[in-house]
Amino acid sequence: MVKGLLGVIALAQCSLPRAGAAPAAVEPPASQPASYVFATELGSGVYDVGGRTLLVYRLPLGVDLREATADSPGLRLTLPAAVGFFNYSPVDLVHTQLPSHLDAVSFVPGLLVDFKMDEHWRIEPYARAGGSFASGDFDGWLYGLGTSNIYQWQMHGMHARVLNDMLFAGVIYKNPTDPNDNLVRVRNGPELRRLSGLTIGQHEIELSVYGFADYFPDAPRPPVAGTRTSRVQVGARVLIGAAPQWRIHNIELPRLGIGYRFAGDLSGWHLDISTPF
Repeated sequence: MVKGLLGVIALAQCSLPRAGAAPAAVEPPASQPASYVFATELGSGVYDVGGRTLLVYRLPLGVDLREATADSPGLRLTLPAAVGFFNYSPVDLVHTQLPSHLDAVSFVPGLLVDFKMDEHWRIEPYARAGGSFASGDFDGWLYGLGTSNIYQWQMHGMHARVLNDMLFAGVIYKNPTDPNDNLVRVRNGPELRRLSGLTIGQHEIELSVYGFADYFPDAPRPPVAGTRTSRVQVGARVLIGAAPQWRIHNIELPRLGIGYRFAGDLSGWHLDISTPF
């Protein structure tokens, strides 16, 4: 019965207009800047903190608690964290040095339930809750709810996967004068993974290429004055990892790579510290 209900949810999710098919639209005048508190959901990038810009890196950590089987769902403890720096750029790693302190930190642990519908199809609902700190002070409570619909298969020696994800995330600020905020995102994307044949110890280097199309019903305004973004944002990334992926105390480490995001005036290349999607 549970699988049947999940199947209905997944079919309804797939029936939504695809992000890639929706026309790009300029954000409405009332849209708000993308707050850094959403970085654990949206990923690395430039965000707004009280009118100042902050460079944020997302660390998508997690621990597998139980593997999914045909009879019982799998469980994964998700541990996404984000760290931010004022007046800092990735090129500083090359020309100067690492920053001496963190200006913002957020941590939103949660639980993902992995339902194995059949050999190729999985549905993964998840929930997260945590907090955010800026300049050493507690800033607010964060939460997120969503579900991923994943179809995967093997082809020509590669692992292929297609994902459809729906996310609702919000923040409850500590300061009552700051209005609480939330966002909705629909994401669709394909991924291809292939083993390289190169090994480091017991780990074989794995290359992955994936793309995504995000749709935001209410597109956030970018923090840079005079720039524009769109409700539909498209990107592609190349990541390097390993099979099996490296772990520290059973915590799977993120992959490293580079990506390009088409996001209106803020389109560009960026360093990627993540897992696909």
